[in-house]
Amino acid sequence: MSGSVRNLQNLKPFPKGKSGNPNGRPRIIGEIRDLARTHAEDAISALAEIAADRSVPPSARVSAASELLNRGYGRPPQAIAIAGPSSLAEQHLEALKLLADKARQQRAARVIEG
Repeated sequence: MSGSVRNLQNLKPFPKGKSGNPNGRPRIIGEIRDLARTHAEDAISALAEIAADRSVPPSARVSAASELLNRGYGRPPQAIAIAGPSSLAEQHLEALKLLADKARQQRAARVIEG
């Protein structure tokens, strides 16, 4: 038996109404987040100093400036190219065409066999 099949046999869905994480997120993560946020003003000041310091390598200045802009205005949106049908209706039509082709092939195979 292969490893992936053996691992899949161990998977069991959670019973209805039960959580896989009954205690929720660990408290330590929240504490670390809160601690980091206490240093936010100093960190932003340090980034601003690096971005303005002409003696610092240009790559560091660009990185600091980018982080400042990302924190202030959010990251710029990224375009994602998706190949294939663009609308939901086109996706359904494409799926129906594939199913119809498969049915035709199965029918042709039965005719040849029979």
